[in-house]
Amino acid sequence: MILNNNPAINVDELMKRVREAAEQIRTSGAIEFRRGEPRNQDEIRLAQSLDRHRIVTRLLDGAEAATVPLGVPRRLRAFGALGAFITRVFNYFFKRQREYNGALLATGRELISLALVTGDTLTKTIENLAALETYRMEAFRELRESIDGLRSQLAGIENSHHATRQLAEGVRADLDAAQIAHLAIQTRFAHERVDTAEATLRDVSLRANASPLREEVERSMLGYLRDADRRIADNYESALRSIAMLRGEVQALPRAAGLAPADPPAVAPDPDDAFHAYLSDRFRGSRPDIETRLAEYLPIVQAAGTITAETPLLDIGPGRGEWLTVLREHGIPAFGAETNRLLADECAALGFDVRCEDMLGVLRSLPAASLGALTAFHVVEHISFPYLLEALREAMRVLVPGGTIVFETPNSRNILVATVTFYFDPTHRNPVPHELLTAVLEGLGYADCRVLELHRLDPPIFPGNDELSEHLNARFFSAQDYALIARTPYA
Repeated sequence: MILNNNPAINVDELMKRVREAAEQIRTSGAIEFRRGEPRNQDEIRLAQSLDRHRIVTRLLDGAEAATVPLGVPRRLRAFGALGAFITRVFNYFFKRQREYNGALLATGRELISLALVTGDTLTKTIENLAALETYRMEAFRELRESIDGLRSQLAGIENSHHATRQLAEGVRADLDAAQIAHLAIQTRFAHERVDTAEATLRDVSLRANASPLREEVERSMLGYLRDADRRIADNYESALRSIAMLRGEVQALPRAAGLAPADPPAVAPDPDDAFHAYLSDRFRGSRPDIETRLAEYLPIVQAAGTITAETPLLDIGPGRGEWLTVLREHGIPAFGAETNRLLADECAALGFDVRCEDMLGVLRSLPAASLGALTAFHVVEHISFPYLLEALREAMRVLVPGGTIVFETPNSRNILVATVTFYFDPTHRNPVPHELLTAVLEGLGYADCRVLELHRLDPPIFPGNDELSEHLNARFFSAQDYALIARTPYA
């Protein structure tokens, strides 16, 4: 996070440089568009960027003016002390508004600083990619020159061989047997040189077609692109979360002033939503890793054959939407229910149908036999046992016959999970052993219950095949999570 008080970055100086650069380019006539003329795409993007800088500059100028208390207006000066008192009262009533304006101004400055730093980073990345491309082209040029040189040497050897053969044919009749044998040896040596040169040329050609240098350059470029894509995705998620937080603060302004909001939200934002989302980002893992893990459930939900557009899959607690992303990529209709307002807004920004509602509430709102499958990854450890029972009864009602249910939760058999990592999330209530969850599902009428052990640590810390090592590894390095899969009975 880039703060206003960071001594390494003078935000005011940066803003001054941005304004001067934008004004210089605008007044220099470097970019001029006339109606009806075709536009260069680079110039269009530059002009749009300058327009955005001017808009931000005007907004910040207005915000700076809004943070300064009002002086005594000209019309009130005639009243003397009374005018000054009225102005002071007016400033007192709007003191909180000025403080809020100052906070918005500081946030705007931080975002502009972050945008400048991000732009510099992207520029350096592009320069590195350009340098790699130049290096690759130079290496291929040198390789091509080496091949051309070998071909020239081969042509010279072939010419020498041809001349030697003609000479041998011309003097063969005048030479005795010894001379003929000696000449044959020389000719065979020339043939061997030709064969060696041809083999060398073929080897060079093969190495050129599968050059390690080319593969290394491609891997390096791919790594740069993946890193840039990851940073862009992280910045995008942070921006979505900041927008959601600002939206919640704006909606809270009328309540702070004692006024009813014009359009109150369906679910009031929890002040702790942002912090819980931060904890999830810190300990859950990166988006690509989670998508790879969840993709293992695709064969399970696809094999059920109960998911259609009329009976979609419901994902409880989708978080950042990784599972919904995997389902969308494979054409599986699905929607979600998330209690964290910020995470629900992030999913909505990604184009997913996610309702800001709890598990039991969304199940009660659905008609009977309207779901093809129900998934809940790391949800049951957050809810009470009576709540879980009621939710499973409602799930039995809304799932079609043969509908699949998938629950993933921490494995309490792993001592490290049960005593350490489980408590990384302060909203966890207690671990749920798979024996208990299986008994509950079977008692409510679910069929074909089975347990999958997931995410085993490897390698184990206790080496050896003795009984003690195996026992310790089973307790400390068994699966970190487990999934319980079941279905509703067929009609």
